[in-house]
Amino acid sequence: MINLFFIIHDYSGAITYANELLPYLSDQQGIAVHKIYLESKYYKEYTEIKEANILIIHIPAVKREAGSLKKYAKRCIDVITPILAGKKNVIFHLNYSTQVKFGKEARKKFGAKLVYTLQYLPNYFSYLGIDNTTNENLTTTGDVLDKKVIKEADKIICISKFTQNILCKQYNVPIEKTEIIYNGYGTIESKPPENTSWIKEGMGFDKKERLILFVGRLGTEKGLHALIHVFKKIVIDLPDARLVLAGEGNFKKTMKLCHNTIGKVTFTGSLKKEQLQKLYSIADIGVAPSHFELLGYVPIEMMFHRVPMIISNVPGMNELVKDGKNGLVCKVKKRTDGSLGLKIDKQSLYSKIKILLEDTTQAKKFAQHGRLSWENNFTAAHMGKATLKLYKQLQTMGNLESQKISNLTV
Repeated sequence: MINLFFIIHDYSGAITYANELLPYLSDQQGIAVHKIYLESKYYKEYTEIKEANILIIHIPAVKREAGSLKKYAKRCIDVITPILAGKKNVIFHLNYSTQVKFGKEARKKFGAKLVYTLQYLPNYFSYLGIDNTTNENLTTTGDVLDKKVIKEADKIICISKFTQNILCKQYNVPIEKTEIIYNGYGTIESKPPENTSWIKEGMGFDKKERLILFVGRLGTEKGLHALIHVFKKIVIDLPDARLVLAGEGNFKKTMKLCHNTIGKVTFTGSLKKEQLQKLYSIADIGVAPSHFELLGYVPIEMMFHRVPMIISNVPGMNELVKDGKNGLVCKVKKRTDGSLGLKIDKQSLYSKIKILLEDTTQAKKFAQHGRLSWENNFTAAHMGKATLKLYKQLQTMGNLESQKISNLTV
């Protein structure tokens, strides 16, 4: 029996990752799933909740001084010791670099194996990835903990080939320590809502409007400023176009950018899953013009919902979409302001959006091919099977190590 303790990082795509992976794992034989919220914002006291086959553990946040993460980690391990005591084949699956001390304590006290899914890296790696170059002198204070957890992990799940390449070249991680497992979303049995006029009108849109959908944080790094700039030109050519921005972020700054097209831009704020699914179902096209993305869940969700889409040609995300086959890919450029970053080629983005809005036949083809790409590569089951296989490899490794120690003792 594998005893999995999955540590939640309650943010953005990392929570989607957990919500898609854990239900699959909990339905499999030979694995007990524990879902842990460290510094939980949901409960003020230690709380255990049983949902289906998953034991959910909330460990509340406490007031602590800077640099006292190790003390908090030790105390957390003490608190869950009654659950861990006597268990074999313990795996702690970490999802954010600050969880490294918690993992180390679990290894020290219970011999836990550590798996780390690398969800984030400093943005400048996309800049290097364009030319597939390395720069060993590059570092930021933001990647100190990244390096620590990468060093401590027994296995690192890379959510793209680009991620694996960065780890091996930039951080000198042995390739055998890494495993590429793409993010997964949804099941073959689940059916997205059909595109119907009553859904569109029920959400307040005119049935004749053509909707350009952006989903994500309202920020520069997601390419939103470039998209708004391009939309100002699009709406002149195609007056029935509407830009729909679904997500939280800097509304004030973003609205200022829309000052002369504000009547054609809809801000939804954060949406519940059911509302977002309806929005996907009525979108004419989806746009994900990020400057940096190790992979991204939004394009996968668009594939699932048959939304013809445009992504930016950033390393990682461009592994999802092949230009002209299951979507369109707009060009990116290196920034010229001295920063190690990328920016969207606005003319390329403008051309791609116009193509999809004007050529409905091609848009439908991309929607269908995108759905097939999802079915073949990016379901929750694809992700779950590969992750479970990795756990079993670690289980075998742990059993062999125990046998060696036993033989030495004898």
